[in-house]
Amino acid sequence: MTNNNEIKLQNLEQVYLNLTDKIIEKAWLEHSLYSNNAAIWNGYCNRLCLDTILAWFQNLEEKVESLFPETDLPNIWELVTGSAIQWGENKIVLIPFEADNIETFCVPQEWVDIPGWEADYYLAVQLNLEADEEDSWMQILGYTTHKELKIKAIYNSNFRAYSLAREELIEDITMMFVARQILTNRKTNIAALPSLNQVELLIEQLSNPEIENPRLEVSFAEWGLLLANPKWCNKLSQLRLQKAEKGERNTEVIKLRNWFRNKLENGWQTVEEIVEEFSMQQTNLTLELIGATNFRHDASLNQIPTLIELLENSQDKWTKLKIADLLGQFGKGSQEAIFALTNLLDNSSDRQLRRQAAVSLGKIDPNNSLAGVRQGKIIDLGMQLGANKVALFVTVIPENSIETNIHLQVRPTDKTHLPANLQMLLLNETGETLLQTASREQDNWIQLEFFGEEGDRFIVKLILGETSFSQDFYL
Repeated sequence: MTNNNEIKLQNLEQVYLNLTDKIIEKAWLEHSLYSNNAAIWNGYCNRLCLDTILAWFQNLEEKVESLFPETDLPNIWELVTGSAIQWGENKIVLIPFEADNIETFCVPQEWVDIPGWEADYYLAVQLNLEADEEDSWMQILGYTTHKELKIKAIYNSNFRAYSLAREELIEDITMMFVARQILTNRKTNIAALPSLNQVELLIEQLSNPEIENPRLEVSFAEWGLLLANPKWCNKLSQLRLQKAEKGERNTEVIKLRNWFRNKLENGWQTVEEIVEEFSMQQTNLTLELIGATNFRHDASLNQIPTLIELLENSQDKWTKLKIADLLGQFGKGSQEAIFALTNLLDNSSDRQLRRQAAVSLGKIDPNNSLAGVRQGKIIDLGMQLGANKVALFVTVIPENSIETNIHLQVRPTDKTHLPANLQMLLLNETGETLLQTASREQDNWIQLEFFGEEGDRFIVKLILGETSFSQDFYL
């Protein structure tokens, strides 16, 4: 893998590029510019691809620039994947994708058949996005030309894309640098698109943010003309975003792996901070979350051996839960506390005990491979809750080398019980309901639990009457 993107022109047969922290952070911060989950992820991947490739060319002392103004890019990525850059007299289109071992390189029709959008070269860019951002990278698998796409690629009318077999790609990127010096036509003629009538009606039709692929909802001639006009393209994207915001959709994506590195997004707090802020009864809050006993909270390292002895000898689950919690509060620097919590994780089959042991371990030994993390967020569902709010707690625990256990719980902050019929839904990235639950009279919490893998994306949605709250997560 390359070091700091330093690649010599004479060795471009295989190009691997690291994703810098600066580029990753910039990409994540742009989530609010999109109307739905699909667009958020598309924008994220394209931003990583564009900024990294631009930096790579510049490191090679090649003059390049994006063909579209910076302010227009999110509007384009709301609607289609891909970026275009100017490289001297040549134009390059970058198409990012995440799939491993691809057999075909797919290029959206927009980049091939819209006059003015066609390019000399098309780069196939594979993204490898690891949970640990330091291990994320991308590879340029190869390139092709506009003429080759029109001659050799298969057009898929269902997805409006040109698919070229991977073996048809030129893998040695050095050849692209050599070929640009040769005066030859790498494009083929494309037909002009017919005029577009009733533009405003078309924009209104496609402005529903629940339509994840507006590009497939109308004819390509209509879509191509709409997209090619910056004014119309920007208006459509902004209208979709405005409608999404009016629907009270929270588009911020929470990257759960960041929590293990103590990187919290705005609004997220520890359980202890929420308890202190709202003067919540610790025993009430942790009845199920932690457990309640009469242990004092002024424990010190000198009391750790006594707590561990009680943990090992007690047969009462609630006592074990509380001791595990106390070890997390006061066991920092104690190898005995770390060992006791690790032992509880290894030998207990009770999921609640294991969850608390992992969270406590995360507080005193955060780099431990078994460590978990729990954070909370205060949610205001408006007049439906009167002056009261609820707290959403999310617990993340590594279950094994592949799966991660995720536990969701909602609790009241100012009252003993939740309002009746408060619904909590777990949705996938397309909005399909995977799990759901609802509060009954006198319930003081509702919860859901499931397993996920690295790269999974999901949505937690709370509904009370006509008011709702959604939070997007990425594992």
